[in-house]
Amino acid sequence: MGQVLNVAVTDNLIVRPYAEEISANFDLDSETLKKRGITLRDNKRDDEAMDTVQTTIINHVLVGDQVVRTVPETENYSLYWYQRDERGAHGTINRYWVSKADGVAITPDMEYSVEGGKRVYNVTLADLPQYLSTSTDFSGSYDYVADLERSQPADDGTMIVIRFWSAK
Repeated sequence: MGQVLNVAVTDNLIVRPYAEEISANFDLDSETLKKRGITLRDNKRDDEAMDTVQTTIINHVLVGDQVVRTVPETENYSLYWYQRDERGAHGTINRYWVSKADGVAITPDMEYSVEGGKRVYNVTLADLPQYLSTSTDFSGSYDYVADLERSQPADDGTMIVIRFWSAK
C-alpha cells in the first residue's frame, strides 16, 4: 500500500489503454489472422531449458565484517539493511544483511521494559527506526512485527531486544 497525494493506493490494476477493438472470435481463419499480424505456430516445448539450475542465494547476517548466522528465506527482510552480494562457488550468491536491531542507537534516556531478564526497547519498523516510549498506545496505533535480539549486550551484560512495530 502506498500514499499518492493523500490518495490510498492499494491493489490497483493498471489497464492498458484502449488500442483497438478486440474480438472474442477464436475461430478466425488464417488469412484474417495474417491481416491482423498474428501468426500461429507450433512452438516446441524446450524441456532442457526448464531444467537449468537456478542461482542459489544464501543470506547472511553481518556484525562488523563477521558473518554471525544465516537468514532463512522465510524471514521478514524489512528487519534488515541490505549490504551487498558476492559471487560464491558453483554459481551461488552470498547476500549480506545487517540487523536493524544492531543499528538502533540506545541512549540512557530511553525507556524499556524487562522481559525474561532482557531489556526490551520499542521502535518503528522503517529504514531509520524511531524510538517509541513505553507510554505509546501500541494496541490502538501499531501492529507488532517482530523481536530481534542485538548482537552485543548492554554494558552491564544484559541482553537487549528490539521490538519492531508498524503504524496501523
